Amino acid sequence: MIRLCAITDIQCGDMLPIDQEGMPPLAVFNLDDKIYVTSNICTHNVARLTDGFFEDGLIECPLHSGAFDVKTGEPEAFPCEIPLKTYEATIKDGFVYIDQI
Repeated sequence: MIRLCAITDIQCGDMLPIDQEGMPPLAVFNLDDKIYVTSNICTHNVARLTDGFFEDGLIECPLHSGAFDVKTGEPEAFPCEIPLKTYEATIKDGFVYIDQI
């Protein structure tokens, strides 16, 4: 398993960029105290999603206002059409992990 961050690093309603050597940019989201992990790069145009706006389970890209559902990675607003890669998060001993990249 790959450790991403401490659970205390991300409060309810927040997002956290994860930039670790040897891994693609990831985003960790705390939605209603449940943790979701996705790619942090918009599939429409190269932009860091954590530079955008996160509300009601949607992450809005800062470039063109396209949006994705952080639970599923599915695009929810044009111009985004390709889903985000998502990763199943595991909480163990106070840390957020994913199985693999």
